[in-house]
Amino acid sequence: MMKFCLAIATACLVAADPTKTIVENAQATKQLSSLVSVLTTKGYEPVLEALSGPGNFTVFAPDNYAFEHAKIDPSDVDTVTQVLLYHVLGFHVESKDLKLEQFPHTLMKDAKFVNVGGDSQVVGVYDAFKRVFVNWGLFGSPRHTADVVVKDIECSNGVVHIIDKVMHFPGKTSALAVEADLKELVGALKKAELVDAVDTSPGVTIFAPDNLAFYEIGGIQNLTKAQLTPILTYHVVPAVAFSTDLKDGQELPTLNGGKLKVRIHNGRVYINDAQVVFANSITENGAVHVINKVLIPPSVQ
Repeated sequence: MMKFCLAIATACLVAADPTKTIVENAQATKQLSSLVSVLTTKGYEPVLEALSGPGNFTVFAPDNYAFEHAKIDPSDVDTVTQVLLYHVLGFHVESKDLKLEQFPHTLMKDAKFVNVGGDSQVVGVYDAFKRVFVNWGLFGSPRHTADVVVKDIECSNGVVHIIDKVMHFPGKTSALAVEADLKELVGALKKAELVDAVDTSPGVTIFAPDNLAFYEIGGIQNLTKAQLTPILTYHVVPAVAFSTDLKDGQELPTLNGGKLKVRIHNGRVYINDAQVVFANSITENGAVHVINKVLIPPSVQ
């Protein structure tokens, strides 16, 4: 109910003129005054000029409430510039064009913050559960999810959707595993000394077994580093693949050297004989999907 009221209140403050630019409409919208304040601060001229010039952008614009709680420090120009660019797509997306889920690339591509193989970072955009929302980390986590509270503010150089949180960068894979309470996986990565590898390998997809999956093979206590390494690397694909990229019958090469088989049946996704139970979490260097079994490579069987 509170969010519904917030959406109505925010909509009342929106001054949209489709003949004006994104920046001009933002300047005329009281609820975006904090965003405008950052954009017009010295050092942010490139972002301000881009959103004032020709183009066809989509901007997920955090409202004043979002900026207040994010505690953005405009003096950190390098970091905040990338934060702003993470809210911008280089093409026009209206709410009517959204599917259940999509993972568009943003304009954020600084290698200090994104490591997806030379491309820009993605954001998850969802039209589901009777709401439109964006996600930039552990899927379902309130810390990494923002609701669109006002949709489709048409501008001469794009469209703006107002959101209720500032989107920070996706974090490292190991941090996401801790947040998702994947204790057994975290322990296995530490024991195999692979934490740095999963955090820094560019552009990877990780099929992460849940805790029960590890319990079903007796846990990691009796496995040595030499035994764990080929098993864990068999769960890592050297390419970024979200659920929208997976196709029935597809084979995915792994860092182990073996291949994983994708099967899609009745809307469920299986990797070999493991079901994906929690999909599409975004990390600094790729994607994580949680599965319900530990995948054993043929070389270990």
